[in-house]
Amino acid sequence: MDPIGIVLIMAIVVPIFLLIFFMYQYRGYVKEIEYDQHLITDKELLETIARQPGGIVSIKQLAEITPLTKKQVRFRMIYFMGQGVVKQSHDGKMSAYYSLAAPIDERPAPPLSDKPFLTVEDILTLFKRHDHQLTLQKICMDTGLPIVVIKREMKYFTKEKIVKMLYSYNENGTTTSRTYILEEPYRSDPDIFLEREDEINFELEELLEEDIVRVRK
Repeated sequence: MDPIGIVLIMAIVVPIFLLIFFMYQYRGYVKEIEYDQHLITDKELLETIARQPGGIVSIKQLAEITPLTKKQVRFRMIYFMGQGVVKQSHDGKMSAYYSLAAPIDERPAPPLSDKPFLTVEDILTLFKRHDHQLTLQKICMDTGLPIVVIKREMKYFTKEKIVKMLYSYNENGTTTSRTYILEEPYRSDPDIFLEREDEINFELEELLEEDIVRVRK
């Protein structure tokens, strides 16, 4: 094969290989994050970051004050950044520091179900509490659920055209925030959502059971 042909093949194969590699690595991050929740939950970790002087902390500092290793903290911060929950800053030596993308709502959490997932009634309660705009952080702080679980459930609601996700980006193209709003007709009349309560709650429970099986593998 001539050199030009080899170059063309490499130009096609290498990006595909790198994409597969990074997707596999990312899934590994997510699975490890789910395993680590028994050490410190996402809610507890976000509260820990908020309590630091100036609300800014490094990976090394978080590893010193939490049960997580540096590797585990790094995985969690990478995931949080990708979801627009934390933002990253650097000092003159390019050492990374992390802070919350938005302040924590200090109000007591509203009464919610005792289910290990977001029920229809829970979602409506949270939308009303937060002026019909939700973020992963707001849901996490009110429910205590892992952000990985919340994201999967919100993905389900988006697929069912119940909610819509709005993105904000910085100048580098990094996601700075994800905001969820209700789709019509639920936006104008949220109580219509309750008509599908049994059906949706059943499907969410099935989704949770599938996640439990997947994580244990």
